[in-house]
Amino acid sequence: MGHNIKIVSWIVRGLNCPNKRAVVRWVLCNFCCGVAILQESNMEEVNLIVAASLWGHRSIDWLVLPSMGRFGGIVIIWDHGMLKSWSWLALRLRYMLFVIS
Repeated sequence: MGHNIKIVSWIVRGLNCPNKRAVVRWVLCNFCCGVAILQESNMEEVNLIVAASLWGHRSIDWLVLPSMGRFGGIVIIWDHGMLKSWSWLALRLRYMLFVIS
């Protein structure tokens, strides 16, 4: 790749609160991230509405490793336009997570 990509990894300790998602979105937008790895999300699933509330209006794709009850969970979000090859990686990761679980 010919450009630098900013990656943010953050232990967020829960994303169920809209106020927390607003803070995460502010940080991700202000740092112009290409990839965000949000740990301890405490979320079992993330749909487009939640992903967009975290990422903003840019083109997005995401991958979720669900929490077990109120603990754990990882949400990885990236700019689809910047990292098109990550979509292929996400499909492989989703398959591997399905096989493991």
